[in-house]
Parts: sequence; C-alpha cells; structure tokens
Amino acid sequence: MAKNKKNNNAVDLSSALGSIQKNSELIGRRKESEILLRAIIAGRSVLIEGPVGAGKTLMAKNVANALKRTVVRIDGDHRFT
Repeated sequence: MAKNKKNNNAVDLSSALGSIQKNSELIGRRKESEILLRAIIAGRSVLIEGPVGAGKTLMAKNVANALKRTVVRIDGDHRFT
C-alpha cells in the first residue's frame, strides 16, 4: 500500500473554509464554520441552536455547499430537543 496515496474523499479544510467565507453572506463566523465543518468531516451529526436571525440555516447551507452535501432542517420547539 502506498503511503503517499491521497484519499479522493478527503476534504481540504482550508480550501473549504475559504469557499465558505467567500460565498457566505455571514460576517465573522469563521470559528463556528470551522467547528461545523470539522464535525461533519468526522462523520458527526450537528445540532445548531440559537436565536432567530443568527444565521444558523445560512451557515449550515454554506458548509453543506462547500462539501457538496445537503442540509436537513428540522423546525420545532422545545418538545423536539
């Protein structure tokens, strides 16, 4: 097995973050985007909570677009958490 063989499914974190920041309408969400991106790359599910208008859905869509994935949005109240 070759040690230097690149994984075709591997995601370049810095280029994905650059794409998110370039295509995003959110300002100053690099840290949150990076945490979200790392969790998804690691195969984890992510629940984003916060007040209305904070940009949660937009951030999720931007990260999903950078990874060429889809977003599943569940809208509900405290009974769903």
